[in-house]
Amino acid sequence: MKKTILILSAVASIFLISCNNSQSETANAEANKKGSTSTNFKSPKADITVDEALALSKEGALIIDVREPDELAELAYDVKDVKNIPLGELESRLAEVPKDKQVIVVCKKGGRSSQAYEILKGKGFENVANMEGGMDAWSEKGLPTLAGGEKKACCENPNSKDCNPDGTCKKPAEKKACCANPNSKDCNPNGTCKKTADKK
Repeated sequence: MKKTILILSAVASIFLISCNNSQSETANAEANKKGSTSTNFKSPKADITVDEALALSKEGALIIDVREPDELAELAYDVKDVKNIPLGELESRLAEVPKDKQVIVVCKKGGRSSQAYEILKGKGFENVANMEGGMDAWSEKGLPTLAGGEKKACCENPNSKDCNPDGTCKKPAEKKACCANPNSKDCNPNGTCKKTADKK
């Protein structure tokens, strides 16, 4: 009787251990699936608004502008991560389009970017969205742009104290009359007037 109980206990133990291992393997497989979606994720929407595009760009999405370089020279999107690949060159430059991050295609009105979206989807890109309305809708909303495709001279160095975060120049602080001459003994280095007691 004792032998039978021992044998049954051993069989039950082996059964429980194998069940636990099976559950662990299932959990690991699920975790691996979830982890792999970060490199093969699918954009939640095919078409997004300019506000959604700006928000996504701030989170690290790449904006691909499919307009021609001369159009960018007139007015460009002022976002952190933007790349110009004209629509006519897109198929030959697919290697420049990442598969592991969100991509947003843009143009002037939304027509060319819609075509770019279809090209990328046809080539297996799942992480791509089309921004509706293009530059026209973007500028109409007053979102950041660069006229002439370049930042102002005061912002050539983005860390310059003369540069606002949006790439515009800070307005120069008005100098007090006592500081009309910056070398005046009445003027502090920051452009404010020295107090009467400081002048001595």
